[in-house]
Formats: sequence, structure tokens, C-alpha cells
Amino acid sequence: MSVRMTIMIGYVRWRNRGRHHPDAMDRALATRAHPAPVPERVARWCEVTERAVQGRRVVTLRPRSRADGPPAASVDACQVVHVHGGAFVFAIQDLHWLALATLATRSGATVHVPLYGLAPAHAAPEALELLDEVVASVRGSAPGRRVVLSGDSAGGGLALAHAVRTRDRGAPPVDALLLWSPWLDVAVPDRDDPRLERREPMLTVASLRRAGAMWAGANGVRDPRASPIHADLVGLPPITTLAGGRDLLVEDARRLHRAVHAVGGASTLREWRGGFHVFMAAMRTRESRQAIAMAADVLRGERPDGRAAAPSGRGR
Repeated sequence: MSVRMTIMIGYVRWRNRGRHHPDAMDRALATRAHPAPVPERVARWCEVTERAVQGRRVVTLRPRSRADGPPAASVDACQVVHVHGGAFVFAIQDLHWLALATLATRSGATVHVPLYGLAPAHAAPEALELLDEVVASVRGSAPGRRVVLSGDSAGGGLALAHAVRTRDRGAPPVDALLLWSPWLDVAVPDRDDPRLERREPMLTVASLRRAGAMWAGANGVRDPRASPIHADLVGLPPITTLAGGRDLLVEDARRLHRAVHAVGGASTLREWRGGFHVFMAAMRTRESRQAIAMAADVLRGERPDGRAAAPSGRGR
């Protein structure tokens, strides 16, 4: 684990020092903020546009040409639909925008970010319908281009649930799934490794269970639309999952990897031993840079060694 990651873990732990309080989730919900605006530096790196789909904002980041960075997206660049995390109850944050802009500039991909409705006022079925239209519109606006569905944390769960829904409806699948520290079981069963909750500097089982129950609603926490780990995982696009070994939800990523391989699917799981939940957004760490580089490879349709291939197998 790098020195900067060690420092970052200490900082995140301090920022979230009240997370174990019994009322931590209630307090957070009472003071939750609106979606963070796109930071100025992201607007310098990317052309930022916005449209409405089903009454929800969809923000698009298209990388600009920069003298000190990679070129702008080419005419055949990948199109990414990214579903942001936040335990289904919190809006997109500055760090999301910065990580996505970095990914866009390094890969040349255009990134579309739907700001879906949050619990408790909204739930999984509504978000999946929004993704139906967003993915279809992106595909229609860029015929013949590679389309990747991506998501971090709760957004990773939504991305996987949408891939299952797409298969079940007989609609054209995306070319690949890219999941960052995905939350795939909103019931949050007891961890196989009890040390995870002590080592994770941000999340707690109790708060996740509270948020997960709000998101699942009357359909229950085992509904595959909220907890896609319980879905039939046959016939899905290739899945690449990036996770941290200190992440409270790393066991979700491992369960998915085993389950996809068990049904003959293509899955890559890469773990960074010192990484905490969504450490990819800790932009100044070596581990984050490595994760973003691997994600950029996926968007270009390459394996980490640079050869064109569908991801498969497990890396460490």
C-alpha cells in the first residue's frame, strides 16, 4: 500500500468519524446536499453539456484537446453511461466529476451521467426505466461505436441490474460493464471477514442496510432490481470490476466474479490490497492512477496489456 493511500485512509476515517453512531444515517439524510455542480477544472478538461431525460438531468463530459494531455475523443470513441454512487440516497459529489473527467481525458471516451432519483422518494424500477432511455439515446446518437455501462458503488449495482433487465427484455446489450467498488446486495449480509468493517474508513453495515431498505422499498431487499447479485447472471456482457481489499463491499465484487464464471460468463476482478471504498476517486494515490488506467483500457476495448480482447480472468 502506498504512503499516500495510508494518509488518505486516515483522512477519510477522520472525515467519517461519526459513522458508527446509531443515528448516523438519519443525520446524514437530514443534511444531504443537492448534486454538486461540475467543477471549473472539469469544464476546462471537458466540454460539458446537459439534457433532460424523463425529467431528470443527464450531464455529458466530452474530452477537449489539451496541450498537456491526451487528445479529444475521436469520431469512433467509446460512449460511456456512468451511474454514480451514494448509497442510493446521496447525490453526485465533486470527486465523482473529477474521477470521471480524468477517465474521459485518459481514454478519449465521452461520459454520460444520468442524475437518477434518490431514495426514499424514488426506487430501483424508476432508475432502471431512466437508464433504458439514456442507454438507447446514447446508442442511437453514436451508431457503430462501443457503448460501456459503468457505475461506482450503488451505481455499480444499478448498472448490473440494468444489464440483467436489458438481457431479459431482448434489447441490444452494451459492449461491456465497468464496475467500481459495486454494491450488489442491499441486504448487506454479514461479512465473511469480520475485519472489513473495522478496516473500512467510510462505510458501516448498519447505515448501508438502512439505505438499502429505503431503495428496495416494498419489493424487498432480495429483489434483483435492487440486489442484482440475486439475478440470473447468464448471458451478460463482459464485466470488469475494480475493488479495494479494505472495502466493506469487496465481498460483493468477489461473489459476482465467482457467480459469473460459474455460468460461463466473462469477468475480470482486480483488487488493490490497500484500497478502501471507491478509492479510485482518491486521485493522488498510486492505486487510483492504476485503477483509472485499467478502466481506460476497458473503454478502449483493450486488456491491461494493450491487446484487444474481452476481459476475462482475475487479476491481483
